[in-house]
Amino acid sequence: MAQEKRALGILFFCLKFIPAVAVCLTLWWLFLPYYGAFLGAVGEFLIGSFTDVPVDGYAVEPDGILQTATTLAIITGGQEMPIEIGHLVTNLPVFVALMLATGALTWRRRLGMTLLGAAILVVGHATYLTLAFRYAGLIREAPQVPTALGEVFLTLPFLLWILLGYWPQVREFFAGTQETATGEV
Repeated sequence: MAQEKRALGILFFCLKFIPAVAVCLTLWWLFLPYYGAFLGAVGEFLIGSFTDVPVDGYAVEPDGILQTATTLAIITGGQEMPIEIGHLVTNLPVFVALMLATGALTWRRRLGMTLLGAAILVVGHATYLTLAFRYAGLIREAPQVPTALGEVFLTLPFLLWILLGYWPQVREFFAGTQETATGEV
């Protein structure tokens, strides 16, 4: 009976998640050039304020189906350094869809945790892109590091969903693991 209940819970979650992610992704991709402009402004400010790299501006170029291949370029010394941001930042709507589909949360907690997770992802996007633009020369020589960080960005919405959406259960699980490890039961 417990396995059937768990299977039904997973099925209901999937039935909520699939349409939620479809709507969130579609809306996100339509909004992506504006988010790219926001990230460009943040990157321009951070690079211009905290490094010795002169920044002349930024440019956003929407491209692809539903603008999924949108690029952001920081302009320095009259040259554009473009980065395709469509895949990098698409983890945000996936996180929102995961939080919307999670039934174990009150709406107030869901909203708070969704905003917190979204803020963490936005700061991650801005930091990653700022460092990518700042150290573009080094990255060309060793592209493995940004590729590995990109993989982390793919999994980050799921990690945030587990930690923020199920924090009491996660804490309880690790408390139980700690008691078992110390020999206390």
